[in-house]
Amino acid sequence: MAILNVVIKSGTIYPVASTPQPTMEVTPFSGDLHKIYLISGNTFGSNLIINGGGDGTTDWYPYSGLADMWSTKITGSVSVVTGHGFTGNAQRLDFSSFTTASYGIFQDKFNEGLYKLRFKYRSNTTIDVFDYYSPVTLKTYPANTGSAIQAADLIAYVTPSGSWAPCFGHTNAIFSAGDWFEIDEVNLYLAI
Repeated sequence: MAILNVVIKSGTIYPVASTPQPTMEVTPFSGDLHKIYLISGNTFGSNLIINGGGDGTTDWYPYSGLADMWSTKITGSVSVVTGHGFTGNAQRLDFSSFTTASYGIFQDKFNEGLYKLRFKYRSNTTIDVFDYYSPVTLKTYPANTGSAIQAADLIAYVTPSGSWAPCFGHTNAIFSAGDWFEIDEVNLYLAI
C-alpha cells in the first residue's frame, strides 16, 4: 500500500484530497489533526463494486428495482433507468415523502486501506457519499439535473480496525417528496 507514517486512531475513516500529494493534513472525524504521507502516483487495483455498471461489472442487474448486491433504506422507490448521458443502465432512487429514515443506496463493507471511489450521477438534490454505518459525510456533490456527469474522485483511508460501506444519499437522512438521484459507473479501487 502506498502510505507512509500514518498517524491514526482505530475505527476511523479519513477523507483525503483527490490529488495525491507528498503530505496531506487530514482532520479525521474525531476532530484531531493528523498527517498522512502519500507516495505520488498511487497504483489502484481492480474495481471492487460487483454490480454498479462500472469497470468489469454487470450493469445494475436484474435491470429493474434494486440491483443485486446493493441495499437501500428509503421511503420511496428504486428503479433502473437509461439515457440522460449514462452508458447503459443507471440506478434511480425516488423519494415519496419527507423522511428522516431514508439514507440512500449502499454496498457491503470494505476493510482497511486507501480507496478511490469514482461514479457518474444526476440528481435534483445534493448527494453525500458517506459510510452507512457511521454516517459521517466524506464528500457532498451538488445537484445536477442535466446529463450525467463524472463526480470528482473521492479518496478515503480506512484504518486497520475500521470498515466502511460506501453509501450514496444524505448523511442526515432527510429527503423531501420529489427528491431523486441516479448513479452509474460506480467504481471502488483499493491502493496496492
